Amino acid sequence: MPRQFETPMFWSEEERKYLAGTDIQDRIGREDAEQEYTNVLLPVISAHPELFPVGSPHTSIDAFHLQGSRILSRSFTVPLSRFDNTPKAAEQPEDSDDEEEEDQGVVVMMPFADMLNAAYEKDNAHLFVDEEASEEFKSGVMMRSTKKITKSQQIFNTYDAPPNSELLRKYGHVDVLPLLKDITKLLKSSKVGAEWPFGNAGDEVLLSGEAIVESVAETLGEKADDKWRDDIKTRIDWWLEEGQEDAFPLGYDEEIDDGLISFARLLSNDEDWEKAQKKSKPPKPTVDGDVAAIIIKAIEQRESTYEGAIEDDIATLKASTQWSAINSPDALKSDETPVSQQRKEMAAVVKLGERRILKIASHVIKKAVKTEAAASKKRKAGSVMVGKGKKLS
Repeated sequence: MPRQFETPMFWSEEERKYLAGTDIQDRIGREDAEQEYTNVLLPVISAHPELFPVGSPHTSIDAFHLQGSRILSRSFTVPLSRFDNTPKAAEQPEDSDDEEEEDQGVVVMMPFADMLNAAYEKDNAHLFVDEEASEEFKSGVMMRSTKKITKSQQIFNTYDAPPNSELLRKYGHVDVLPLLKDITKLLKSSKVGAEWPFGNAGDEVLLSGEAIVESVAETLGEKADDKWRDDIKTRIDWWLEEGQEDAFPLGYDEEIDDGLISFARLLSNDEDWEKAQKKSKPPKPTVDGDVAAIIIKAIEQRESTYEGAIEDDIATLKASTQWSAINSPDALKSDETPVSQQRKEMAAVVKLGERRILKIASHVIKKAVKTEAAASKKRKAGSVMVGKGKKLS
């Protein structure tokens, strides 16, 4: 097991400022972990010196952080029912009403399952569970190749292509690979960061529902009073009861998440809200000028929370020796970069990926408005009546 981590949990307060604005910022959990240690574990440790020697490094706050990081980076969550092999469990009908128990999961650590590295779209093996693992035994787990693997070729597991924000938070590293042609094309059309065409194709940004609410409020100005807030809360409650999400993923894509568009319409358009209640379904994800303005305003607000400018991140990464083979094929990789500088550079990778995606999303939404406006104009022109019962073609 690792004895040290490069995850933000172990960064200094000054180093964690590099991550301002990113999806990691509020998910590091150091303060919550220390509060749990102080309020829950420390009283038990202090009360039993015969079990926990005073001053032992094995019961310190640093040891607690280390063990928590080991579990976070090397554990799996499996259904609770997976461990219940009693006859009673076997006889229980599949359509049991006990949905709460069915949804419960257990965090487990599995020897050898985490031996393999992972990289975006390089996976050639997968951990199969239960009946997928073995037709003979019908239970257990099995690591199997999913592609032909040649001699001396590295075996990569798949972890659903996590974004760099998640890789850094859980494992303390980021993926820096040549981006796909479709992505570099998007970067060029959006005029953002194409001069350093590297990163993680699986990157994403979560735009919170709260950001959309505040964007609508800012658009309304003084009309966004307490009465309006109460009405919006009712709409949000309805949205969540319908099983919709309260955060919306943006990625390297030429399409905007349908849920984001529907949510913006629900909050900003009274007619859409009334229809949604009657039909028990979210508004259609149609982009118009008002919806686009709301989403773009939310994106711009998110962009303002990052430290420095995109140009600063690109300059940092171009000068980096961590990825010297990328920046200059003739350069040798240097291991002498100070740890703090390495962390700053990894934060720059995460920030650049997220900022690129936000710029692309803004570009795509503006393009969608123009497309919709042109289509609407064409429809209106096509419906102009010429003479009796005739349309202009």
